[in-house]
Amino acid sequence: MNDNKPVSKKPTNEAASVDDHSTQEISQAQKDLNTIRHIINSEALAVEELKRKQQAREYVTEVVSEALNDRQQSDNSVSKIMVPIVEQAIEKSISQQRDKFIDFLYPLVGDLVRNFATAFFRDFIEKTNELIENSITVKSMKWRYQAWRSGVPFSRYVASQVYAFQTQQVLLIHKETGILLNSVSLNLADDENSDLVSSMLTAISDFVNDSFSQNKGTTPDGKSIPETKVDNQGLHEIRTNEFVLYVKQGPQAMLVAAVTGNISPIAKDKFQSTLEQIHAMYLPQLQTFDGDTTLFAPTYSDLSDCLLAEEKSETKAKKKPWPAIAFLLLVFGALAYYFFLSWQTSQLADEIYALPKDQGIVVNKNEVVGLQQIELTVLRDPSAISIKEWMTLGSITEKQRNDWILVTEIPFVSLSEGLVQRRLGAFIDEFNTKHSVNAQANQTNTELRYDLSTNTISGQLSSTQNIIITAEIAGIEGIKQLAPQMDINVSENTQSDHIISQRALTLLSGNISQLQIAFGSNSAQITELQSSTLNAAVDAFKQLQTFANELDLSAKLLVLGASDNLGSARVNQALSIKRAENTADALVSLGIARTDIMTSGLGIIEDAPPNTNVRKAIIHVILTKL
Repeated sequence: MNDNKPVSKKPTNEAASVDDHSTQEISQAQKDLNTIRHIINSEALAVEELKRKQQAREYVTEVVSEALNDRQQSDNSVSKIMVPIVEQAIEKSISQQRDKFIDFLYPLVGDLVRNFATAFFRDFIEKTNELIENSITVKSMKWRYQAWRSGVPFSRYVASQVYAFQTQQVLLIHKETGILLNSVSLNLADDENSDLVSSMLTAISDFVNDSFSQNKGTTPDGKSIPETKVDNQGLHEIRTNEFVLYVKQGPQAMLVAAVTGNISPIAKDKFQSTLEQIHAMYLPQLQTFDGDTTLFAPTYSDLSDCLLAEEKSETKAKKKPWPAIAFLLLVFGALAYYFFLSWQTSQLADEIYALPKDQGIVVNKNEVVGLQQIELTVLRDPSAISIKEWMTLGSITEKQRNDWILVTEIPFVSLSEGLVQRRLGAFIDEFNTKHSVNAQANQTNTELRYDLSTNTISGQLSSTQNIIITAEIAGIEGIKQLAPQMDINVSENTQSDHIISQRALTLLSGNISQLQIAFGSNSAQITELQSSTLNAAVDAFKQLQTFANELDLSAKLLVLGASDNLGSARVNQALSIKRAENTADALVSLGIARTDIMTSGLGIIEDAPPNTNVRKAIIHVILTKL
């Protein structure tokens, strides 16, 4: 057995080796044969490939729109792919050729804007003119009456009179189920009735089929004749009192148009071509319709193209829209007048601001509150010119002052140099007028003069008059800033001057009694500023003593010190006495005899008004008979 194994094994291996070698040779031969065939047939194959591509292009060209629509309806992938590609292409083109795009778009946009503006104004004028002409005319009243009698809306009746025909509504209805797929209408209210119209048409179609079905009975040999029905395609139109329903039948859907007037053949052809186009684009959806009408929403644009209308030809010459032109001119005129008045009022407010500022009149409020109405609030010094005179310094008319401007005047004191000079001049004029009679009787010259160029007051006065005039001039507001020079010739007093002396005594007493020296908290020290105030009191008191002697009177000063309620009463009493004593000492140092001064401490002043400084020294004049 062992001897036979090597003998049988060797032939088997050799046979397998021969078979493998043969297989390889056949495979190589097949490859070589294929190569030879390809070389021989390469030209024929290239021609065949080119022919196949051309035929494929022709086939795709015929169905490319339908194929794109089907794919878009299927998964919305067309728009997903095309939108980014188109956006990138436009973006790249604009970024690389920006100037060229601007050159292309600029004249187009300009023409569009001009055409739109022209068309808008032309249409606006025509519609306005038609509205004005027909709103209250005999024709309008007649049309309204006829519409009321016919039971139709006025707008629809007007359309029947203006248009030869007009498509009011277009419906797309699935033929087998009678479901409304889509609809468009001139009136939104008609869209709400679209489902009702669709149901009505379906019921009418079923009624016609059932009513006119034919059955011949049986044949002579006893066989029954099958029933025949009227084809729906025989139902082309349905007439009502208001409009005509034109029905265009298709294999899967029908198009129904509600038309008023006499429709033209061109419009009927448009309905038929639109229905055929919808079948071509949406045939698969129509054949497999399951009640989902959203698939047919894109047909809205196709149906909208069927809302056709044709106006009646005008037999008379077209009139110019004079009523509309007159109305627009009236409106524009009213607007122009309104803006003109607003501009005038604004200009008047500017003119008020431009009036002189150095006349003692200050504008506090200058507000436009309406057409030809300005509220003006001014601060006016009593010595200033009147508001009326002030306004004459500008270009404001009398009518504007009286009718346009409402003035509220608030008094105030101006310290401008011109106003102070005016007050001084008024005071001197008043003095000269008052004393002119006495001056003539006493044969004296008491006239005062003020020279504006040299800022000097000159004249001849008695000693008493000089004292009085000097005191009164010192009381004029702003006189310290003006600081006029005094050049007065002083003469002896006359008998009539005793009366003047009494007046001067009263005046000086009042001026001195008005002087008060204020102190700080817990202080009795006289400051340098307070010393200047006391110096004026000393001068006035010396003059007062002169007049008192002439009238046989004795003049004394009473200085009263006061304190607030902070701290103890004992401390405040001592502090008030100290303030009175220090004030008296300051008066003595300025030239008044100590025997002419009396002092007293008031202590705490309880009933002082709020926010009043009661920490002070008060000076009074006491006059007694000799």
